Amino acid sequence: MRASHSNGVWSIILAGGEGERTRPFIQEWLGCAKPKQYCTFVGNRSMLRHTLDRADRLGMPHQKVTVLAEHHLPYARETFNKQKAGEIILQPQNCDTAAGIFLPLTYVRARDPNATVVIFPSDHFVFPEDRFVETVRRATRAIRVLQDRILLLGVRPTHLELDYGWLNVGEILGWNGSSCLRHVESFIEKPSPLEAVQAMSNGALWNTLVMVAKVNTLWSLV
Repeated sequence: MRASHSNGVWSIILAGGEGERTRPFIQEWLGCAKPKQYCTFVGNRSMLRHTLDRADRLGMPHQKVTVLAEHHLPYARETFNKQKAGEIILQPQNCDTAAGIFLPLTYVRARDPNATVVIFPSDHFVFPEDRFVETVRRATRAIRVLQDRILLLGVRPTHLELDYGWLNVGEILGWNGSSCLRHVESFIEKPSPLEAVQAMSNGALWNTLVMVAKVNTLWSLV
C-alpha cells in the first residue's frame, strides 16, 4: 500500500447500522425492511448518497472510507454504482460505533498519518447543506490548532426531542468564524421530558455525532 504524504481531509462514513427505530415505518412505506441509509426520502438520492456527496465537497473523492454491513451489500450496489466510491470496508457484524470507527481508521492512518478525519453518520437529513458543509470545513481548520482535541458538532435545539442525544456544554474554548468552540461537560442519551427541558434551558445542544479530529488523536483513544 503506497502512503500518501498529504495533510488532507479524509472522511469516514458509518453505514453499518440496521435502522431499528425506523424499521416499522419503512416496512409500511416500502412493504419490506430496508436500512434507512439506503432509502430515498427526498429527491432521488439515498441518505447514504447524500452523505457521500457531502464528504466529496470536503476532501478528494478517493479520500473517504465507507463502512458497510456485509449483508447490506445488495443495497449498497445501488448507491455506489458508477460513483467515485473511495474505499469500501465490509464489516462481518455490527459491533457498534467504536469498532465502526477504528476499523476504517486503520486504513486512513496507514495511508496518511497526518490526516484530519471527519466522521459522518450516513442517515442524517441535512438542510441547508451549504451551511453544514461550511461548518464542518471550519472545524477541519480549527483542528489544525486544537490537534489534541476531538471536535463534535452540536445543533441548537428548536424543540424538545427525546430520541436524540444531547450535549451539556461548558466553558468557551475559542471562536472559529461565527462558530463557538465549547468544552463538552457531559452527554445525555434519550432524556426524559424533564431532563430535556432542563438541558434545553441550560443551553445544551443536540449531538450530531459528526466528529473532526487528527487521525492520531483518535488512534490514541484505543
